[in-house]
Amino acid sequence: MTLLLFYLAWSGKSILELEKELPWYYMIKDKIEIAGENVEQIFMEGVKRILQKKEGEIEALYTQDGYKIHFKDFSWVHLRLSNTEPIVRIFVEKRGATKKEAEDFLHRIKTLFLSVNGKMN
Repeated sequence: MTLLLFYLAWSGKSILELEKELPWYYMIKDKIEIAGENVEQIFMEGVKRILQKKEGEIEALYTQDGYKIHFKDFSWVHLRLSNTEPIVRIFVEKRGATKKEAEDFLHRIKTLFLSVNGKMN
């Protein structure tokens, strides 16, 4: 808070002016139903497909609590297998995006994942 107040005083700008300078992000939460016996294997195949098809666009990969893939355009996707249901929880965030652009990004990721197995919910 101190840094924010210092910057406000130094810049002479209002909080509203500073907010307008920040990039916009749009986040969507969804799920993917997995059909089949070996849910973990299907999940891993779907993640591998995304990693292979988006290889040149990936900035970083984090494997704590599922798979979180950061892309070079500052968007990201987090895929996490449910412990109680045969579903994958999927979260996407798209920088500088409209709702439609974020939905399109989600759809492309789900399509890659589902090209292995499963059905969209």
